[in-house]
This record gives sequence, structure tokens and C-alpha cells, in this order.
Amino acid sequence: MSTNGLVWAANHSAWCKNVGEFAVLVAIANYVDKDLKGCRAHQATLGELARCNKRTAGTHVRALADRKVILSGDSDLVKDIRQDLRPDVWDLNADLPASPPEETAGKSCTSRQVNSARRDRQISAERQAKNGTTTGKFRQSDRQILPTEPGSEPGSEPGQEPGSSSAEPPTAQTIVGEWLKRAAKRPPEQVIGHLSKEIKSLLAQGIDADDIRQGIARWMQRGLHPSTLPSVVNEVMNATGPAPRANGHTPFQAPTDHSAYHHESQRL
Repeated sequence: MSTNGLVWAANHSAWCKNVGEFAVLVAIANYVDKDLKGCRAHQATLGELARCNKRTAGTHVRALADRKVILSGDSDLVKDIRQDLRPDVWDLNADLPASPPEETAGKSCTSRQVNSARRDRQISAERQAKNGTTTGKFRQSDRQILPTEPGSEPGSEPGQEPGSSSAEPPTAQTIVGEWLKRAAKRPPEQVIGHLSKEIKSLLAQGIDADDIRQGIARWMQRGLHPSTLPSVVNEVMNATGPAPRANGHTPFQAPTDHSAYHHESQRL
């Protein structure tokens, strides 16, 4: 653990745009030397310490590097490690001022915490749906949810009564989340991404969200490719009625020719 690095990260927290970036910055600071250089931790290690996955940690690392909060370090420090397993080396920018430029300074971190907490709640809800749980404590691998201000719960606006629903129309993300909750197992990311694009396109065309939901239900039953969703939604929207019975049975209809009744009475 680097005390110098952790102190530096705490003093430069204003450079982080959200709580996730600050957590990753603290993770990097934990592995630097006394001169604030030489973090050789793998991305997965940084993510574990920051309570996020490897991919999210990589996104935050790149964002910090783009703003010069962290700098590329001496690659010779990892030259003895096999190339396909070799981590990046990062240094903390010792010349960085404690506060960012004026245009970004002075902004409250509370809104960023609220937005991050909302994302964390959504991720946790998806994980719970995947594992078939709706209550109970989060697993250790889940992100830590930060406390938020009153009224910051999803679907609520300032002055809105607790538990009341928002009047905002459903988005593609909302419908995808509902679909994931109904799925027995979480589908591959490629399928989720493709279906999300199709849903977004349908909403942009003015297709009613309930028609899309019914189309997704029928699409799930058939196990079709995501690109077929528009066709299935169209089938749901324009259904003309029940199809003819498969056994070919034709219901009895009374004859319209009265002579048939006369002929039958003579036989009797």
C-alpha cells in the first residue's frame, strides 16, 4: 500500500468525473511507489479493488489517462513478464494541480454520486434477475451502492410522492431490462446489443412500447435471431384473428335450400 499515492489521490479527487473513476484512481494510487510511479497492477486487479468489473475499470483508466491524471510509466518494469500477460504501467501525474480548470471546478460531486448510484442499482438489479433473486444482501462482487439524497430513487423527481411512477415513456434500456428479468439465463452481450438496437429503432418509428413487449414475448418463445424482432412485432400488431384449425374440421351449417328439409321428411 502506498500512503503517498493514496494521499495524492484524495487531494486530486476533483479531477474524477464520477465515483467509479475515483475508485479506480485510488486503486492505482495503492500500487504506486513512494515517488508516485510504477503501478503494475492488472486491469482485473484494479477492478476488484474498485468494486467493478475488468471492462469498467479499463474504461475509467482510459478516461483518467486522456485527462492526464495518470501517465504511462516505465515499461521496463514489466519486461520480464510474458508479453500476453504483461500489464500496463501507470504513474500518477505529480505535476497535476489539486483542482481542475475553472470550467470544471466548483461543481458538486453529489450529482455524479447520484448518477453513479443509479447505474449501480441497475447493474445490481440485472445481476439479481440473472441469479433469480429479488431481495437480500448484494454479493461481495457487486458494486457498493452509495447513499443518495431523498427523492433520488429511480423513477422519482423532486417533489414527487414516494412510490409514484414517472410519466416518462419507456426507453429501449427499460424494455431490455424487462426482457433480461424474464430470461432464464443472461443472453450473450452480442444478442443484448443487437436486440437493443432493434428496440431503439422501433421506438424511434413510433411503435407502441406494449406492442414491442408482446413481440419480444413471442420472439423469446420462438428463439429467433434478434434481427427478426421487427417482423414479429409487426405480426403482433397486425394479427387478424385466430388461424383455421389444423385438423381441417368444418363446423356444421344448416342448409339454406328448403327442399333438403322436404326430401328428408319424405324419407322419414
